[in-house]
Amino acid sequence: MNKIYSLDTNIISYFLKGSHGIFDKIKNILLQGSNININPITYYEIKRDLLAINNQNMLNKFELFYGKFDLKSIEDADILFASNFIKYNYILVINNIKHFKNIETLNYEDWVDR
Repeated sequence: MNKIYSLDTNIISYFLKGSHGIFDKIKNILLQGSNININPITYYEIKRDLLAINNQNMLNKFELFYGKFDLKSIEDADILFASNFIKYNYILVINNIKHFKNIETLNYEDWVDR
């Protein structure tokens, strides 16, 4: 069975800077048939930090890298909500399921009658 590697924020930062041999490691993982994953919180951290320092060049590079994977992004407020509900095993009561449907470990219910 192929492995799935989830990249942390610092690993993606090294990749974007072209340091620590990360590019070659990612390439080898993919050549072995394994998969790469960028979780929504890591995506948020990278994007937030690059926007904060107004580094458009790195932001473009990150979006290009991120676009090579079949990944779903999640809005920043939704990440904060979901992480809290997952940590405490709460059930989130919502009516806009599309914002949270990609978070597999989140329990939610739609209470709105349609």
